Amino acid sequence: MASFLSQYITLTPGRFVDITTGEVVGRHNGKETLTYGQKARISGQKEKYYVVKKLIDSNDVFVARGSTNSHLLTDKVTVNVESFVWISGIAPGDLLTSDNWRCRVRYNDDCIRCNIEMTNNQLVVFLHSLTPIVSPGQVLALYKEDVCYGGGIV
Repeated sequence: MASFLSQYITLTPGRFVDITTGEVVGRHNGKETLTYGQKARISGQKEKYYVVKKLIDSNDVFVARGSTNSHLLTDKVTVNVESFVWISGIAPGDLLTSDNWRCRVRYNDDCIRCNIEMTNNQLVVFLHSLTPIVSPGQVLALYKEDVCYGGGIV
């Protein structure tokens, strides 16, 4: 993928940093080629590392050791209100008060029960169970029973 992307954009190389220890564990050829939850290809490491966070300013990519690391899971997803599209055209009146909301962040995944808060023009969706971290650009859809009320870009 790096060779393909480098034909169209300038890749920004940087460091792989262990999110638990802060130790630099390797280097990458461009954060633009990496996705949250993806296995990081770091030579010389005995255990596998996975991408959990990318810093724009420093080009550092934070990685977590092992596929069961808690940094690879989340119980909260944030969506910009302006990117959210309500099927009815407006947000439901009980958006912030109902306990019956469920959300889906990946195609074909089961819906997860959730509660919703609004903060600084963001919908903050609190999940009732952990899910793998969600990459920016993925879509979160909100449901009540089997009815989809809308969705927005994470």
